[in-house]
Amino acid sequence: MNTKRTIQHLAIDFAGLKTYGEDEWQVKKHDKDSEVPSNLLK
Repeated sequence: MNTKRTIQHLAIDFAGLKTYGEDEWQVKKHDKDSEVPSNLLK
């Protein structure tokens, strides 16, 4: 049985790197509470 997995999505932010599986990515992508406020992007 092959247990190797490939990276589905890679996110980079001020805290570093995070890899996400497909289900995790969908939750993170659509989670409004995790968005960075626009005033912090300046």
